Amino acid sequence: MHVFEMKLKRGGDGRIVKKTETMAGTPATWKYVYDGGGRLTEAHLNGRLICQCYYDKEGRRIRDYLPVTAGPGYRDYQYTMDNRLLSAGNNTYAHDDNGFRSIWSNSGTYCLYEYAPDYRLLKWMWKTETASSPSDTTKTANDPPNTSTVDLQRPTSGSTSSDSGPSTTGA
Repeated sequence: MHVFEMKLKRGGDGRIVKKTETMAGTPATWKYVYDGGGRLTEAHLNGRLICQCYYDKEGRRIRDYLPVTAGPGYRDYQYTMDNRLLSAGNNTYAHDDNGFRSIWSNSGTYCLYEYAPDYRLLKWMWKTETASSPSDTTKTANDPPNTSTVDLQRPTSGSTSSDSGPSTTGA
């Protein structure tokens, strides 16, 4: 017997319509429903609704319902005129001049994103502001887990900008 096993069932269009994950003999069955445009509209776990999604005529998600993780209410999405995500429920987003996400915020907690000139994400940093004082700790990926910053840069001794492309192995 395997500790973990996963089985997939695909629909006629190749999308996953059912996934069964078995961990230590206990199965968990996910079922997925898609609209005519191939976008996820519902996800169920063991028969329980986990996610319900709604889209506009341009194919952008405009509302979702996540009763298990986000509570009984709906989360609405808003976009800028150039289709950048502006808000999703209580989460707000800002983008730089190149259209890349630069800030995520929610109730005094912020995530700042930093990119290389070739648009690779270099790091993201969490900041939390309280009434007494802001927290702004910068740490790197070599620091212990649950740190405030994840730095995706790697030392490149002797490399030049022409030979340092995006990493596919992760940080």
